[in-house]
Amino acid sequence: MAVCFLPLLTPFQRELTHGINFHQGALTILANSAFNVFSLFVSESIAPWYWWVSVPAGLAILACAALAVWWIPRPARRFFVYGALLIAVMALIGILQTKYLLLLAPWILLPVGVAIEATKPRWATFGLAGALLVIGVAGWYGIYSRRHYSAPRFTEPWQEVAGDSASKIGGGATVIADHPSFMFYLTYFLRVPKQDGPWRFEGLLPDSVKHPQVYSSVGWLAAGRQPGGKVILIRAGRDLGGDLPVDDVAKQLDRSCGSISSRLRMRDEGYSWKQRFFPLLGEPLWRIEIREYDCESSNSKQIYRIPPSTP
Repeated sequence: MAVCFLPLLTPFQRELTHGINFHQGALTILANSAFNVFSLFVSESIAPWYWWVSVPAGLAILACAALAVWWIPRPARRFFVYGALLIAVMALIGILQTKYLLLLAPWILLPVGVAIEATKPRWATFGLAGALLVIGVAGWYGIYSRRHYSAPRFTEPWQEVAGDSASKIGGGATVIADHPSFMFYLTYFLRVPKQDGPWRFEGLLPDSVKHPQVYSSVGWLAAGRQPGGKVILIRAGRDLGGDLPVDDVAKQLDRSCGSISSRLRMRDEGYSWKQRFFPLLGEPLWRIEIREYDCESSNSKQIYRIPPSTP
């Protein structure tokens, strides 16, 4: 196995060089660790800044961890300790993210499962069951209500935005976007490619399947197209640094076309907390920006983005 992995040493070293961040403050490391441990138990359906539900859930997590560590047999406790050390190391080197929690979960869930059946006093049994019940209720309430997510990507209105864009494509507009969820819904709305019989999903716009009025930002720039008619640019995900393809497209349209509107969708209620503890993430105040241009007009107007402000 070691010989087989030798060709991967160079890319592995490159990932270590560019992916690790040792320049975090102590507060950022602690906040990131606490947030990910909270999300590991409750999920991202409940954000820590909704105190009325996150505080009881957090206390239940502490009670669950304490009872599990105290009463599980020593061999199972090693899994728990290893999981905790792994989380600490990942937070220290700056790679701890919620998308990795599924891989970390078995190291925590296994000893907690053992603790449920371990020999212990009656009060400890009821205490552990009660803590797990509070955690479960909090997580499922967040999923049901869909109003308290720490990650707004789960509730972004891409289906609505794609439906509106599809109707404007029918009116002759050209759409430029990069977000895969938007392209997923847009593919369904446009029913491309044309098929005989019932339509079946065969691929995603704008790469696997094509539509003459739908482009990615890279595809638009590669085509070297001069904008004409109505053009809709949809930006999403995070605040951009100014040197990505979508920024180049925005600059081209700002210079060549007249602006119709610039709409912002999906305000992140946790923006101030993320800026305070995780400023390097570059999370935006608004998750979606929809710009509409009239490229037949010679009266070009610069579109000014609304500056971020605390909620």
